[in-house]
Amino acid sequence: MRRVVILPLLALALIVAGCSSGSTTKRTVTVVNTVTSGSGSQTTPKSGSVIVVSPSVSPSGTPTPTPTPTSPKTTPKPTTSKPTVAPIVKVDPLAADCAAILDSADIKKGLSFTIAGGAIRKKDVANPARGITGKIRCYYPKADANGTAPVVVALTQYASVAAAGKQVEVTVQAETDAGAVVSAATVNGYPAHVMLRAGGLIVVQYGTWTAAVAVADKLANSAVLRTGLPVVAGQVLSRVIKNG
Repeated sequence: MRRVVILPLLALALIVAGCSSGSTTKRTVTVVNTVTSGSGSQTTPKSGSVIVVSPSVSPSGTPTPTPTPTSPKTTPKPTTSKPTVAPIVKVDPLAADCAAILDSADIKKGLSFTIAGGAIRKKDVANPARGITGKIRCYYPKADANGTAPVVVALTQYASVAAAGKQVEVTVQAETDAGAVVSAATVNGYPAHVMLRAGGLIVVQYGTWTAAVAVADKLANSAVLRTGLPVVAGQVLSRVIKNG
């Protein structure tokens, strides 16, 4: 006896097409087939269940996650920024007005001690052997018989940048040899040197000239001088440039 199982192709195609949709759910399709006996006996319909699973769904019915591409992590490199310094401008420091570049209020604010108002200006001679082409000194409030004052500002013009730098080195070395405590500082962004010995001294180079501020002994302690001298020198430098 031969049995023939007939499954309509069109129905099967529709079933498979329906299962290939973007649905992420599991579907159960019932297939009915007809079994025909060769002896002409009664045809008995039989049914069965076929479970069709979308390719994007796992057998358990849970959607299969799509892997997300990852890019390698990069560690940002630390960046350092340098303070900006104004470019050197050409001025004549020897033309500075002592009363305009510093006064007793500036000294009180920067160095915490009080002096009388006023300033005395004196012009020094050139010294070609050291590359000095001119120099002035400002005494606050005035110079005594020994040519000293509580605060003295010296503005020195040199023949070249190199000559100015060399003289700064000579001054620092001389103060070091004399027992001064020397520390690096900045004045308006420019390198400077603070020297503490029987008072205090700061020197800053600006192109072909230098500005120095000296404070007499016993007017301020070392901590005040170390922080205050760059402030006072900065005021002097700014005003010489502004008025020059």
